[in-house]
Amino acid sequence: MKKTFIILFIISVLMICNAYTIKNDDYLKIIIDSGLEKLNFIKSPDNSGNIYLKYIDFPISATGNSLTSLSSKISNIYIKQQIYRNPSVKITIVNKIKILIKGKVFDSGIFEFSTWEELISFLLKDSSSNKTHISIIGMDGQKTDLSLNEMLLKKGELFGIKEIIVL
Repeated sequence: MKKTFIILFIISVLMICNAYTIKNDDYLKIIIDSGLEKLNFIKSPDNSGNIYLKYIDFPISATGNSLTSLSSKISNIYIKQQIYRNPSVKITIVNKIKILIKGKVFDSGIFEFSTWEELISFLLKDSSSNKTHISIIGMDGQKTDLSLNEMLLKKGELFGIKEIIVL
Protein backbone atom coordinates (compact mmCIF):
# COMPACT_ATOMS: atom_id res chain seq x y z
CA MET A 1 0.00 0.00 0.00
CA LYS A 2 2.76 2.44 0.99
CA LYS A 3 4.85 1.63 -2.11
CA THR A 4 1.83 2.12 -4.38
CA PHE A 5 1.12 5.54 -2.85
CA ILE A 6 4.74 6.63 -3.27
CA ILE A 7 4.82 5.48 -6.89
CA LEU A 8 1.54 7.27 -7.65
CA PHE A 9 2.82 10.41 -5.95
CA ILE A 10 6.03 10.39 -8.01
CA ILE A 11 4.07 9.86 -11.23
CA SER A 12 1.71 12.75 -10.41
CA VAL A 13 4.65 15.08 -9.66
CA LEU A 14 6.27 14.14 -12.96
CA MET A 15 2.99 14.75 -14.80
CA ILE A 16 2.62 18.19 -13.18
CA CYS A 17 6.20 19.12 -14.16
CA ASN A 18 5.52 18.10 -17.77
CA ALA A 19 2.04 19.67 -17.88
CA TYR A 20 2.95 23.11 -16.53
CA THR A 21 4.11 25.57 -19.17
CA ILE A 22 6.43 28.41 -18.26
CA LYS A 23 5.00 31.93 -18.48
CA ASN A 24 6.76 35.28 -18.88
CA ASP A 25 6.06 36.30 -15.28
CA ASP A 26 7.44 33.07 -13.75
CA TYR A 27 10.65 33.07 -11.75
CA LEU A 28 12.75 30.03 -12.52
CA LYS A 29 15.37 28.66 -10.16
CA ILE A 30 17.89 27.03 -12.48
CA ILE A 31 20.70 24.88 -11.12
CA ILE A 32 23.28 23.62 -13.60
CA ASP A 33 25.79 21.13 -12.22
CA SER A 34 28.63 20.09 -14.52
CA GLY A 35 30.42 18.08 -11.86
CA LEU A 36 33.21 20.67 -11.83
CA GLU A 37 31.13 23.83 -11.55
CA LYS A 38 27.68 24.54 -10.15
CA LEU A 39 25.71 27.50 -11.48
CA ASN A 40 22.65 28.89 -9.68
CA PHE A 41 20.29 31.40 -11.24
CA ILE A 42 16.92 32.96 -10.66
CA LYS A 43 15.65 33.97 -14.10
CA SER A 44 12.42 35.32 -15.47
CA PRO A 45 11.73 35.22 -19.21
CA ASP A 46 11.93 38.62 -20.89
CA ASN A 47 9.08 40.09 -22.98
CA SER A 48 10.08 37.81 -25.85
CA GLY A 49 9.94 34.74 -23.62
CA ASN A 50 13.70 34.25 -23.51
CA ILE A 51 16.23 33.73 -20.75
CA TYR A 52 19.99 34.31 -20.86
CA LEU A 53 22.48 32.04 -19.14
CA LYS A 54 26.19 32.17 -18.33
CA TYR A 55 28.52 31.11 -21.17
CA ILE A 56 25.65 31.09 -23.71
CA ASP A 57 25.82 34.00 -26.18
CA PHE A 58 22.24 33.76 -27.41
CA PRO A 59 18.72 33.81 -25.94
CA ILE A 60 17.06 30.57 -24.89
CA SER A 61 13.30 30.35 -25.47
CA ALA A 62 11.67 29.51 -22.13
CA THR A 63 8.03 30.61 -22.30
CA GLY A 64 5.71 27.81 -23.40
CA ASN A 65 8.12 25.02 -22.42
CA SER A 66 7.52 22.57 -19.59
CA LEU A 67 10.10 22.55 -16.80
CA THR A 68 11.49 19.21 -17.99
CA SER A 69 11.67 20.23 -21.65
CA LEU A 70 13.48 23.47 -20.75
CA SER A 71 15.90 21.47 -18.56
CA SER A 72 16.66 19.17 -21.51
CA LYS A 73 16.98 22.12 -23.88
CA ILE A 74 19.49 23.88 -21.57
CA SER A 75 21.49 20.70 -21.04
CA ASN A 76 21.66 20.09 -24.80
CA ILE A 77 22.76 23.67 -25.47
CA TYR A 78 25.64 23.42 -22.98
CA ILE A 79 26.67 20.10 -24.57
CA LYS A 80 26.39 21.39 -28.19
CA GLN A 81 28.36 24.51 -27.32
CA GLN A 82 31.02 22.21 -25.79
CA ILE A 83 30.84 24.00 -22.47
CA TYR A 84 29.92 20.94 -20.40
CA ARG A 85 29.92 17.24 -21.26
CA ASN A 86 26.84 16.07 -19.40
CA PRO A 87 25.38 18.77 -17.16
CA SER A 88 22.58 18.11 -14.72
CA VAL A 89 19.94 20.85 -15.06
CA LYS A 90 17.19 21.27 -12.48
CA ILE A 91 14.50 23.92 -12.82
CA THR A 92 11.82 24.85 -10.31
CA ILE A 93 9.36 27.72 -10.08
CA VAL A 94 10.04 30.15 -7.22
CA ASN A 95 7.97 32.96 -5.87
CA LYS A 96 10.33 35.18 -3.94
CA ILE A 97 13.75 35.11 -2.31
CA LYS A 98 14.09 36.04 1.37
CA ILE A 99 16.95 38.41 2.20
CA LEU A 100 17.94 39.86 5.57
CA ILE A 101 18.48 43.63 5.31
CA LYS A 102 20.10 45.44 8.20
CA GLY A 103 22.35 48.35 9.07
CA LYS A 104 21.52 51.97 8.31
CA VAL A 105 18.00 51.36 7.08
CA PHE A 106 14.65 52.59 8.29
CA ASP A 107 13.26 49.08 8.75
CA SER A 108 15.60 46.13 9.09
CA GLY A 109 14.46 42.55 8.86
CA ILE A 110 13.82 39.73 6.40
CA PHE A 111 12.17 40.89 3.18
CA GLU A 112 11.04 39.03 0.06
CA PHE A 113 12.11 40.04 -3.45
CA SER A 114 11.47 38.59 -6.89
CA THR A 115 13.94 40.60 -8.92
CA TRP A 116 17.14 42.62 -8.60
CA GLU A 117 15.14 45.71 -9.60
CA GLU A 118 12.73 45.12 -6.72
CA LEU A 119 15.64 44.95 -4.27
CA ILE A 120 17.20 48.16 -5.66
CA SER A 121 13.84 49.92 -5.49
CA PHE A 122 13.47 48.87 -1.85
CA LEU A 123 16.92 50.21 -0.97
CA LEU A 124 16.27 53.49 -2.80
CA LYS A 125 12.88 54.03 -1.10
CA ASP A 126 14.44 53.82 2.34
CA SER A 127 15.24 57.44 3.19
CA SER A 128 16.76 56.91 6.63
CA SER A 129 20.32 57.52 5.50
CA ASN A 130 22.68 58.21 2.65
CA LYS A 131 23.48 54.69 1.58
CA THR A 132 27.03 55.05 0.34
CA HIS A 133 28.20 51.48 0.86
CA ILE A 134 26.42 48.16 0.79
CA SER A 135 27.80 44.77 1.79
CA ILE A 136 26.23 41.73 0.17
CA ILE A 137 26.79 38.44 1.95
CA GLY A 138 26.13 35.30 -0.05
CA MET A 139 24.84 31.95 1.13
CA ASP A 140 28.44 30.75 1.03
CA GLY A 141 29.49 33.52 3.45
CA GLN A 142 31.41 35.45 0.78
CA LYS A 143 31.15 39.21 1.27
CA THR A 144 31.09 41.76 -1.57
CA ASP A 145 31.28 45.49 -0.84
CA LEU A 146 29.70 47.87 -3.34
CA SER A 147 28.80 51.52 -3.49
CA LEU A 148 25.14 52.21 -4.15
CA ASN A 149 26.07 53.49 -7.63
CA GLU A 150 27.91 50.22 -8.40
CA MET A 151 24.91 48.26 -7.18
CA LEU A 152 22.59 50.30 -9.42
CA LEU A 153 24.76 49.59 -12.46
CA LYS A 154 25.09 45.89 -11.67
CA LYS A 155 22.40 43.70 -13.17
CA GLY A 156 22.50 41.12 -10.43
CA GLU A 157 20.82 37.90 -9.50
CA LEU A 158 19.05 37.46 -6.19
CA PHE A 159 19.82 33.78 -5.84
CA GLY A 160 22.59 33.21 -3.37
CA ILE A 161 22.17 36.47 -1.44
CA LYS A 162 21.68 35.81 2.23
CA GLU A 163 22.09 39.24 3.73
CA ILE A 164 22.58 42.90 2.82
CA ILE A 165 24.18 45.36 5.23
CA VAL A 166 23.73 49.05 4.48
CA LEU A 167 26.68 51.05 5.84
